[in-house]
Amino acid sequence: MNSLPNSKGLPASHEGLERASLVDVGFRVAGLTALIGLGGSGALKLLDLSDFSQALQTWSLLPGGLRPLVTGLVPIAEVGVCVAAFGAGNLRLALGAGIGLLLLFFAAYGTQAYLAQAPTCGCVGKIREFHDFRLSAPQHLAIIGAFLILLVLGFWSTRRPNATQAQSNGISPSRTAGFTLIETLLVMVIASVLAALIIPQLSRVRSFGDQAVSLSNIRTHVTILSQYASDYRDTTPCFIDPAATYGVIRVGDFVTTANYFDMTVYWNLPMSELYYQNSPRSPVFARPRHRVEYATDYSYSSSFLAHPDFWVAELRTGPDQWGPVKLTDVSYPDRKGAFFSRVDWAESTFEYTHQVSGIPVGMTDGSARAIQPSKLLPPYWYGEGNWQGSRYSYGIPVLHTPGGVRGRDIQ
Repeated sequence: MNSLPNSKGLPASHEGLERASLVDVGFRVAGLTALIGLGGSGALKLLDLSDFSQALQTWSLLPGGLRPLVTGLVPIAEVGVCVAAFGAGNLRLALGAGIGLLLLFFAAYGTQAYLAQAPTCGCVGKIREFHDFRLSAPQHLAIIGAFLILLVLGFWSTRRPNATQAQSNGISPSRTAGFTLIETLLVMVIASVLAALIIPQLSRVRSFGDQAVSLSNIRTHVTILSQYASDYRDTTPCFIDPAATYGVIRVGDFVTTANYFDMTVYWNLPMSELYYQNSPRSPVFARPRHRVEYATDYSYSSSFLAHPDFWVAELRTGPDQWGPVKLTDVSYPDRKGAFFSRVDWAESTFEYTHQVSGIPVGMTDGSARAIQPSKLLPPYWYGEGNWQGSRYSYGIPVLHTPGGVRGRDIQ
């Protein structure tokens, strides 16, 4: 018996199929959106595998031997399911794989949180907003559950219709195998919105990663500063005679002349022979993606090269106050910088369009922090003066601290 036409002139069975088709389109788009999110999460992990590897250290139930394998396989699998949907065109397989992947993660995260403690997710790399917004274990599981629901709805929408019923209504059984125009347009819109949200964050991800490397480098330098003071009767490094017109620095085949306060950028050359395995061009002396020729990117504070009175206008007399100081003379070890990233400070000061998340500063107590420029106290404005041997005649934070080692660089 044929179906009676409805008010639109269509058979009732066709109208039901039309509604079902629209529902399927919605479910498929929901599943595709979840796949895009899963693939984006994997891509962000791949951008900085070291951060994801560090997050896996908090998964105490995961055997240590498996962590390197998981570090590589998880982001590759997440990106792979997205590629399977859009590259290979096998949506059903991609959705099924995504469901399996999230079920595995849901079970692993829930087990870790229940039996030990909630681990660090590391789900979206180093996007700062995510790190600032801490989620509890139930909230993490709820988000994973929401993604699972979207994937399951998408998977259900890709089911093949009954061949007999479909043919009786004039619909090809393979209708759901490919993407419709509406689905393609909707996915393009969603992908564009997600890209607009994620792409601006990528530069911040890189900046955040660079900052972490610089902080690690600077922490190494302040540790070695303490070791040097321990080896040389509490004095700070000083390799040029302050009474000489200039000094000569020789490392291997490299020889250069330098003024007294040039030690703020050439300190790495003589120190490398003593504490850095004779490697003056080691990456530890440079910011990420920078290459050290001879001068380091991390400046050694001039405050350690002159008596504290030299950094007080009423007490300054001149080069007779130059020379190393005692490390124990530092009055505020947790607020007096010994090393800082000169390039980051210059970019934040002179390149007004360049935004930095903080200037890496190594404190005398051995810590290293990213300090906002607004938190740095004003320097001694006249720098090292205009004497022979001076390098800067204007003040730079951390380098030229009012009161020298008795003063502070941060609030």
